[in-house]
Amino acid sequence: MSQLIPGTIQVARPGRRRRARRGGALVVSLMVVVVVASFGAAFIRFTSAVTRRQAYSADVKRALNLAEAGLAEAAFAIAQGKSGNVGREELPASFGKGVFWVEATPRDDGRIALVSNGLCGTGRFSIAALMQRRANPVASLGVFSDASMLVGAGVLLDGYDSREGTYESQVDASTGTTGRGASVNSNGGVVLERLGRGPGAAAPTTVFGDARPGPEGTVTLDPGMMVTGCTTPRDERVPLPAVQAPTIRSDGELRAEASGAPLVLTGSLAYDGLRVSRGAHVVVRGPTELLVGAFVLERGAELEIDTTDGPVTIYCTERLRFRSGSTLSSTTRDPLETALLLHTPHDGPDDAGSQGERTIQLESSGEFFGFLYAPENALRLPAGLRVFGAVAASELVIEDGARITFDLAMTESSIGGAATPQMVSWWIMRLPDAEIVRQGQDPRAFLARRAVTPVRNYDAHLEQEIEIRYLDGTMTTRTYRGPVDLFDWSDVRSVISVDWSS
Repeated sequence: MSQLIPGTIQVARPGRRRRARRGGALVVSLMVVVVVASFGAAFIRFTSAVTRRQAYSADVKRALNLAEAGLAEAAFAIAQGKSGNVGREELPASFGKGVFWVEATPRDDGRIALVSNGLCGTGRFSIAALMQRRANPVASLGVFSDASMLVGAGVLLDGYDSREGTYESQVDASTGTTGRGASVNSNGGVVLERLGRGPGAAAPTTVFGDARPGPEGTVTLDPGMMVTGCTTPRDERVPLPAVQAPTIRSDGELRAEASGAPLVLTGSLAYDGLRVSRGAHVVVRGPTELLVGAFVLERGAELEIDTTDGPVTIYCTERLRFRSGSTLSSTTRDPLETALLLHTPHDGPDDAGSQGERTIQLESSGEFFGFLYAPENALRLPAGLRVFGAVAASELVIEDGARITFDLAMTESSIGGAATPQMVSWWIMRLPDAEIVRQGQDPRAFLARRAVTPVRNYDAHLEQEIEIRYLDGTMTTRTYRGPVDLFDWSDVRSVISVDWSS
């Protein structure tokens, strides 16, 4: 062992210095590796978090799209007459890469509240909408005028629901009316005043329900006249759709003369002109589509509409003259089965060539159950014609002493128009407290672990059985009951009614 001798200098060996330098470099290298690894791990964690957030954001957007698809599926179901329920929490509907289910709740005001829940990956979204079941927005308005409506003295307007029975079964015996249900609407104003000096002119007018003018209109009442419901102006104007008459080959002119037996018309028919002479009796028996150019009922003539075996739709395209002293009646008392659709856009000379008369003159007496529609013409309802159903015209005058009863079933009828539910409003909902929502996993994987296979969206509706009454190609009324996917739609000329069941 060497010792340090005083007065001498100890010199380190070169090998020892090299080992010291290598050790320091190794330490520095290790420190660099640790720092780089730390930065790498942090970057990986950062990119993973960004990726997860991006994936979650994409899943939430997909879930929103699924929820919106659910609302669309439910609205289509409502248009078909279904409830609007699609799938359920335990067995949702499959669509794209996710699932959804829609819960429909009917409300007392006739609207339907929908809540649609969409799930995709880790995304969840729930939205709600309020739908108005408006099969025919015009007929559902009851008594309607595109311009200002004039209602004479002694007029009584009320309502009933033909789905609940006859009018008589819903009348209060002490008052002779249902005391409810009237629906009077206009794009202009509503004026209740005395029109003439007849027997009904001295009596007050009563509207047992609502009388609502257009957005800029008002309700004007003479003393003693009463509206029991709402008179607030409507938020927007209601357009009157044009009459879409069918294409049927015309058989020319037809004149019905007085004889011992009535002339019965049924099927798909068209005439350039149909004149019913004094004392003649014509029965239009459903199922019938009758297209007439000029339609004339002379004094003492009778037109009877019979919908026992099917609906009756009458189109008049040139002029209508139902003279005073003629009779218009309905054998069956179902307003949903009959429509008199008038499209005579130009007022001019009548059939005798005189000037000054409008193209529509409805002066018959009797009881009419159905929908009267004249979107391009003025219509004057006489006191002698008792109307059950709905009336809409470009201009409407209700004569002194007339009586009209609105059928509330018109709010869900497709008579005269297509079934088009309307969205009133929508909003974002809180997510439901369901396990498939809480667990945060892909909903398909969650269902697979429970041996549940989601059904296709178009097979997920609550209602799968249909009862359909329709006209086939030969205008014969037929009825089918059974699974909807087994029904052959190719022979359907027009649908009369549809009922769904689960």
